[in-house]
Amino acid sequence: MNRSIIKSAKYFLLTFVIGLSSVVSPLTSSVAAQENNKRLQLDFSNNGILYYDTCGGDPSPKGTDVREGVDLEFPKNIDEDAMAKSIDDYIESNTPDSILLDTGKYIVASSKKANISPFLVVAHALVESNLGKPGISAFVDQANNSFGRSATDSQPKIPGNDRINAYMWSSGKASVDYTEPENQLENTSDFPAYLRQTYDEQIKTGNLDEYLKKYVDESLALTNYKDKFLKTINILAKASKKSNDGGRGNSGDSSGSSTSESSPQRRELGKVYIVGDSLTEGAASVYEEKMKSAGASDVRVSFSQGGNLDSPGTTGTRRSGIDSIKADSEYIKDANTVVIAHGTNNLSHTRSGDDAIKDAINAVKSSGTKAKIYWVDVAVTDKSSLGNDYVRNINKAIHGNTNAGYSVISWAKAVDATVNDDIGLIKHNSEYVGGDGVHLTPKGYEKLVDTVISALVNDKEDSNTGKEVDACCDEGNAPVSTSVNITGETGAEKVFNYFISKGFTAEQAAAVAGNLMQESGGGTENLQPEVINSIGAVGIAQWLFNRKNNFMEAANRMGKPWQDIEFQIYFIGWEIGIEGDAKYGGSGPTHPHVGEELKNATSIDAAIKVWLEKYEIPCMPGSCQHEIQIRTPMAKQVFEKYGDGGGSGPGGTRKNAADGTCEEKNEDKAASGDFVYYSQNDTQWMSSGLPIALAGCGPTSLAMIIATKKDKNVTPVEAATYLMGVGAWSSAGLVWSGIPLIAQKYGMKSNDLGVDWEKAKSELRAGKMVLISGAGPRPFTGGGHLIVGRGVTDDGKVIIANPAPGLAAGAPENTPYNVPLPGTMNLWSLE
Repeated sequence: MNRSIIKSAKYFLLTFVIGLSSVVSPLTSSVAAQENNKRLQLDFSNNGILYYDTCGGDPSPKGTDVREGVDLEFPKNIDEDAMAKSIDDYIESNTPDSILLDTGKYIVASSKKANISPFLVVAHALVESNLGKPGISAFVDQANNSFGRSATDSQPKIPGNDRINAYMWSSGKASVDYTEPENQLENTSDFPAYLRQTYDEQIKTGNLDEYLKKYVDESLALTNYKDKFLKTINILAKASKKSNDGGRGNSGDSSGSSTSESSPQRRELGKVYIVGDSLTEGAASVYEEKMKSAGASDVRVSFSQGGNLDSPGTTGTRRSGIDSIKADSEYIKDANTVVIAHGTNNLSHTRSGDDAIKDAINAVKSSGTKAKIYWVDVAVTDKSSLGNDYVRNINKAIHGNTNAGYSVISWAKAVDATVNDDIGLIKHNSEYVGGDGVHLTPKGYEKLVDTVISALVNDKEDSNTGKEVDACCDEGNAPVSTSVNITGETGAEKVFNYFISKGFTAEQAAAVAGNLMQESGGGTENLQPEVINSIGAVGIAQWLFNRKNNFMEAANRMGKPWQDIEFQIYFIGWEIGIEGDAKYGGSGPTHPHVGEELKNATSIDAAIKVWLEKYEIPCMPGSCQHEIQIRTPMAKQVFEKYGDGGGSGPGGTRKNAADGTCEEKNEDKAASGDFVYYSQNDTQWMSSGLPIALAGCGPTSLAMIIATKKDKNVTPVEAATYLMGVGAWSSAGLVWSGIPLIAQKYGMKSNDLGVDWEKAKSELRAGKMVLISGAGPRPFTGGGHLIVGRGVTDDGKVIIANPAPGLAAGAPENTPYNVPLPGTMNLWSLE
């Protein structure tokens, strides 16, 4: 059985526990994403938490490790109301239909009574049921059990359902509220109390290794999972309620909370004052909301449409910029941050911009404030009727007078990353800028505010140095590091151009764009990067579950809102192994074989099939014909519009770029054909309520063999259901006696080969398939795993299909290995 999935999940749990020894916050807004762009260093002397900003880069702090002494008991220096609110916000933002909505205060109270970290409870729910999401499993739907807790014979269970051994509560609230009468009965308890009773020794000592070993009921070297453990902290932790919280609700002492030189603290915004023109007016409500979310204690936004530093506008204050500053001098006096965003309507109509800027800065300083002062430069695109020299002169004045005592935030560079320091008209960006080339789209106003906030909180200087402030730390940690500039008016065109820039053919690039049109464009080229479907899948590729976690983590690390379409395209490139920037996270690309196989596709049809069956996977491989029929016309539409209209043509061969010759793709015959591959982690098995993802490597491997050899309709669910019915499979794994039984059921024969690999290769060459059981290094796990041998290469390697894609060294359905595999326990051939 594959227990590695369980172990990985439990490290995920502990990640949540330690990362949230403070507060969790929603990840829905781009500012929250920017705010989450931090990582933790673990201080084992004081409740295990210190909060430091790194703004990108390697997510695993050097010198940080998991070791004994982590406090899993109830935090001593944390505001309980803040904990409860953070739990509620986190659950609602990630799973709005959760059965655990508004239970934060009960989780905190029951965890306090049990003396465990309340975030341990939430982490269990996150791993076991996507935070109590209905439709995930019978545990949630029938037992109000978000935690995967099983029941003994004398405990409450689902009536009339002996197959699903779930502890049953009357409601989600009851599962976490110790005061509920049902939790006062003999042999019953709320979930926090259950954790304390079951893992008392490990929680008391804070020994992570021992906790995890007991949790998964077996021993395994844990080092393989520490990397995942530390990286997951980034997407689950937001704010520490110790003394380094900027005064936002701190009720504890400050011991152990000072920052270090290697991990500088984020700059606190404090009291913020913003003054500007119509662009500031359009962003006013966004500024107020997001500045406060980013930690501002108070925000005042002053604006006047059509105004500049010397001339009043027609809305808002109806004052000039300088007069507004003077009128608000009492507020500015106590402010910590001042942002000036004048320039679009010129700096002044009556004198030089240089003089107007200096007078504006003097007006701010005359209030007696000690605030840091920032100026946002001007972004006007080539769609505007304004002249290039007009815009260049304004930006030249803004960037050239910083010795007056302010720093520049470049909005122009956020809109068009290709511009240099001589900023005139920039390339139009329809995602952020409206048709007049000046005013912004709703997403543009969000982006403007995000850019400003990111620059403010990551400014390391305590005084007005006159430098330009990067929107995310320094050059080494820029928000996005990419090898190409994505161009295109529509989402589909941007995808097409990106893949062309990466060396793919027009047919291959069009196939990807066509697939994404179906996923998030409603069949049109207008891909919707901000879309969230009914089950929580997000973005143009509909990321979900672990892929969604990786996606959100990468957005946070890169300092990008997850809704940014260019970020999403780059992330797709990273997933399939064509975008090498390590900042996207993880230990490496999650689908590297897709990029390789896509480049080998010789037609639009073949490329669509690769993308559909190996990357999107909305259907079972081998049964995607309906989806292919839907997506093919879309891909051909993209090809005809943006390709060369003919290209190399959708033939059966591909042109060799080096010498212009054509070559057939040479595949090993034993590994080709109509092989049906299944992943035990496929989300479509979750609705069955069976623990296939956790312990279903046996049923999944057998389903691959049966579906390939006998009946393509057999799935892991069907195989697991049969094996469970004959007592040969459960959450503890597969009993070997079930192998000949299921083979016989489907008219097949099984032959026990012991550990004779030469015999196994002989059987494979004869067209049979081999079920392989082992415990050890990959492709196995330390606790035991079942995989499929499906062919032999000319040099004697066995081609393995692994039901757990994360354990495969290459393509999970098609990776050659030298044999014998270390740790082999038994082999069976099936025909």
